Amino acid sequence: LQDDAVATLTGVLLPLATLMTPNLPEAEVLAGHAIEGGQDAIVDAARELGDTFGTAVLVKGGHCAAAEAEDILFDGERVYRIATPRIDQPISTHGTGCSLSAAIAAALACGKPLLDAVAEGKAYVYESIRTGTWVGEAAAVLGTPARLPIEQVRVDTLRKP
Repeated sequence: LQDDAVATLTGVLLPLATLMTPNLPEAEVLAGHAIEGGQDAIVDAARELGDTFGTAVLVKGGHCAAAEAEDILFDGERVYRIATPRIDQPISTHGTGCSLSAAIAAALACGKPLLDAVAEGKAYVYESIRTGTWVGEAAAVLGTPARLPIEQVRVDTLRKP
């Protein structure tokens, strides 16, 4: 992003948001520093961003090479680890961040509490990747789940106030 776009995002949009959903590189740009040191550093960054912008923060860790696709949620008070099994298939996951944000927004619009909305969004993206297909040789399309496999989502409280 250009500097003026970051300024607009941080000065105008984020203070209005219920939840921001940066991936790790985006969180580093917003924090203004590298986030190194594993889960503890990501937790600290989520808290820092939440305190700075006055919003809940979901730092997405799907780009990390781990056995689980792990995200860190700071809701303004508590920190949660939200994880699903990593799907080992050769499908592009481009667009899953936007799909996750949209699924969370839809659940919030239906009146779900934030933690439940994030868990449902995570289940939706998990199933979308699991049921995705290749179109041609270079493009992948996320699947459209008929049900949300919420049993695949694990939510752990990492830190209490």
